[in-house]
Amino acid sequence: MKRIVGLIAFIWISSTSWSQSKVLVDEIVAVVGSEIILRSDIENQVQQMFIQGMGLKDEKTFCMVLEQSIVQKMLLMQARFDSIPISPDQVDQEMERRLDGFIRQAGGRDALEEQLGKSVDEIKVTFRGIVEDQLLIQAMQQSITGSAKVTPSEVRAYFYSIPTDSLPYIPSEVQIGQLLLKPPIQQSEKDKVKKQLKEIRQQIMGGSSFKLKAQLYSEDLGSGPNGGELGALRREDLVENFAAAAFTLEGDSISEVVETEFGFHIIQLMEKRGEYANFRHILMKAKPLTSDIYKTLAKLDSIYKEIVKGSITFAKAAQKFSDDENTKNNGGLLVNPINGSSTFTMDELAEIDGATFRAIEDLNVGDITEPKIYDDQTGTKVVKILYILSKTPPHVANLDTDYSKIQQAALGEKQSTLLQEWVEDKKGAFYIKISEQYRNCKFSISWFNEKTQ
Repeated sequence: MKRIVGLIAFIWISSTSWSQSKVLVDEIVAVVGSEIILRSDIENQVQQMFIQGMGLKDEKTFCMVLEQSIVQKMLLMQARFDSIPISPDQVDQEMERRLDGFIRQAGGRDALEEQLGKSVDEIKVTFRGIVEDQLLIQAMQQSITGSAKVTPSEVRAYFYSIPTDSLPYIPSEVQIGQLLLKPPIQQSEKDKVKKQLKEIRQQIMGGSSFKLKAQLYSEDLGSGPNGGELGALRREDLVENFAAAAFTLEGDSISEVVETEFGFHIIQLMEKRGEYANFRHILMKAKPLTSDIYKTLAKLDSIYKEIVKGSITFAKAAQKFSDDENTKNNGGLLVNPINGSSTFTMDELAEIDGATFRAIEDLNVGDITEPKIYDDQTGTKVVKILYILSKTPPHVANLDTDYSKIQQAALGEKQSTLLQEWVEDKKGAFYIKISEQYRNCKFSISWFNEKTQ
């Protein structure tokens, strides 16, 4: 049986909202109880999917999104009927989380307000109801599919149900260990940076523009070009020292020089609302001396030789010597930030860390790179060696090497089936009317019956 495509996707502000394009002609394409679905709503979601490379702007995609929207409306109405509890705090937290993302995407609060033609407060008022509805839909869907589990026999049955010529192609995947040493930074270099930041602070206090100074001097590549603006953040979103200084600021005051793991900062409060605040900052970094970098490289070379000689394992060496607190107690194992696993596809690695990709792309399991100088995520010079724990060649999916992936796919199929069954069972309880012009859509549900005329 053809399934509802995927589980319900949630889109808050569509691409039309961002571009502020106008829909000249609109129409109601479906009604579910007291809820209507507009053609523009569907077209906006199809456009968003097209931009993200998830579909074509064609009739098939339109029909798929229309059906998903009908199911969403059913879930929403059932959630309301069942009085599924969604607290105002949940709505507030989700609203702020999404706003944070949109502010960063837009390039700052001012840029977002300019793009949408509304203040952030007006945006919150406009979209609060939408966010609440989406949380209700998610909660209702979870109540239907959340208990689904798959047994090993179900995983095997799912795998063998896939035609051989339709089995997915799994790209090469790798697990990587890292042993990283940080060259020391001399106090004299730190003092130089602190002195320069203090001078910049004095100039700002004397009337110079913080925004312009950030654009000229900040070494934060993300916020510097935007005048140092960080966007709406909570205390827990910031490293400890930065948060401690930033959240004590009042008005448009400017902090003294603050040291964090990223370097030295001066911070200006722009706006504070409840637990969220928006800051500008200027980041400057003290650099290790070239002589200290090469001394650290020599130290790592000695460790490398002991590993190659077999005097110590890579994992033990990482635990004993590595300066990377995130990996040293896990045998140096790197974590994929995309999915939280310890496995990277080669394409993912190339996108996340091009230098590491280039260093290991031709290596085999058990190989170790020679010590080399790299730039870390903060742009500071470090030295490290890399170790290949596992590496799979590109291959067609099979149960032996890809069980966890097949298990997740089988679970998704089971959840989709449960949702499908719920929709089939419940559709007669709702007034559902779909515009006649979509009668030729290849829906997964038989919507056109006596209740959809």
